[in-house]
Amino acid sequence: MKMQLQAGAARAVITPPIGVPMAGYAGRGPSDDLHDDLTATALVLSDGQTEAAVVALDLLYLTDDLVADVRSKAAEATGIPGGNVCLACSHTHYGPNTGRREPGDPGQQPAAAEAALDAYVAQLGYAIAGTVRMAKGRLRPARLGHGAGAADVGVNRRERRPDGSIWLGVNPSGPTDPQVGLVRIDAEDGQPIAALIGYATHGTTLASTCTAISADFPGVARGIVERLVGGTALFLQGACGDINPRLRGQDWDYVRRSGTVLGCEAARVLVSVAAEPAAGPLRVASRTIGLPALMPESAEAGRAEVARLEAEVERLRAQGASSGSVWWAEHRLEAARKRLESLETGALLPDIRAELMAIAVGDVALVTAPGEVFNEIGRAIKARSPFPRTLFVGYANGSIGYVPTRPAYAEGGYEVTHAARVGPAAGEILEREAVALLESLR
Repeated sequence: MKMQLQAGAARAVITPPIGVPMAGYAGRGPSDDLHDDLTATALVLSDGQTEAAVVALDLLYLTDDLVADVRSKAAEATGIPGGNVCLACSHTHYGPNTGRREPGDPGQQPAAAEAALDAYVAQLGYAIAGTVRMAKGRLRPARLGHGAGAADVGVNRRERRPDGSIWLGVNPSGPTDPQVGLVRIDAEDGQPIAALIGYATHGTTLASTCTAISADFPGVARGIVERLVGGTALFLQGACGDINPRLRGQDWDYVRRSGTVLGCEAARVLVSVAAEPAAGPLRVASRTIGLPALMPESAEAGRAEVARLEAEVERLRAQGASSGSVWWAEHRLEAARKRLESLETGALLPDIRAELMAIAVGDVALVTAPGEVFNEIGRAIKARSPFPRTLFVGYANGSIGYVPTRPAYAEGGYEVTHAARVGPAAGEILEREAVALLESLR
């Protein structure tokens, strides 16, 4: 039986109340302004037998519990299996703290702010599920096309200082992924339904002092594509663990300029893409893999790390440092103590579980991972994919922190020393398993 691809798209505003705690920078405090709205944008695909949804969210990330809640509500509202719902965050650093809030976390705010955030998170699943329901209600026969462009919005951020240390900065000679991966979905009469924009750059244009809600440059890029091409645009964040915006600072014009560069390049390619009947059925697959937990190289190295962090915590406290700085150092100390205990007792830390998901139709595939993956890993997965057009999507269906390349562990830097939970082999495992998942669909 011949399969007929159908597609529908919808968008809803998911902007939180002003005054809720923000996510992305420790100790920043609550939002105090709104620059532009945050949205949930859903694309539903069906071939008459299989249904899937891709939801692009202007959020930093989702916890596993929140992913499960949203999928459950979406399945109840639409009949689409929860496992066929992909929840992909843009990783904007100017949105609400929907993540982990532990006792002592600097994200903890006055009771009123916390109550407002709890209420927002409680209704978020319904808002996203409703967006998926709208998109499914708009299903109609569709055609598919794809292409690629290039943009220099991002720059490698692992700057090497004269003493050899790696800092969050600018490394113009470092690797990036300039590719703009594009998918065009049209109705049979040629009217645009949706466009997928895949690009890899952190949503950190305005740096750490901004306390206004914003979708950052992806929101600008989306709007340009919708005005110039038509349809509903979804921005899908790529493997940007080591890429920051080239233009960065407390200047809203930087957001406009970066988004314009990306949006115009996407539109330039999309207007020349011909959408054709999809060759083959809609396919969805996922697998949960185990990635090795980060461990010290030796007990001696582990003890040295614990001692260094103990001294850092005491120094920060004595200096009257911000609650965010103290909490972050305490958080790292606790993790270092657990790793050392594991090494000394032989009680291995459990693997870090990561869900990989792939959606494919015709010559186009998406493959996702729930982490801040370094760009070399994302590029390798795309290069090894059996599909002519593959978009690698990070920050999807959960969060496991950074996944650096193996050489980065020897170099150090924030992504390794502060924010990684996985060991040096994780990137290679993730690459291998993602490619295998794609091959299972081909």
